[in-house]
Amino acid sequence: MPDLVDHVLVFAFAVVYPAYGTLVSLPRLKRAIESGVPGMRLRAYHGAIVGQWLLVALALVVWVRAGRPLGELGLNPNFGWRFWLGLVIALAAMVALARQARRILGDKSKRGHTRRLLEPVMFLLPHSPEELRTFRALSVTAGICEEILFRGYLIWYLLW
Repeated sequence: MPDLVDHVLVFAFAVVYPAYGTLVSLPRLKRAIESGVPGMRLRAYHGAIVGQWLLVALALVVWVRAGRPLGELGLNPNFGWRFWLGLVIALAAMVALARQARRILGDKSKRGHTRRLLEPVMFLLPHSPEELRTFRALSVTAGICEEILFRGYLIWYLLW
């Protein structure tokens, strides 16, 4: 059964963290990048990585201190048929996305169209090899941390 710490933690990661990012951090980042402040994207990527892992660490501390089994958070390995089906679907999606990217890169008009579609978020996307490496780390971080926080902790919380 959730206690006060759980309520505060869920409110922090499900409401405060996204709202702060959307309403404060993102506009601030956009202004800094547009005004030419060097290294802002990298700082933002690093900050997001650290912030997400800190929330997961805090959630795990709260979880373990409450004596709850990690399996209830979804942290138990299960290599049944659902795992293998999910893996096949994920790999098929990766192949489809790679093929789509190749088609876009090979067609100048499609590249232009894609660039126009991405224009509103272009300031967030990596512009250098170092930014790309860090962006990839951020992408992996987001996937893992969101699974633990939202598919694990939040679903457990909402089921009570």
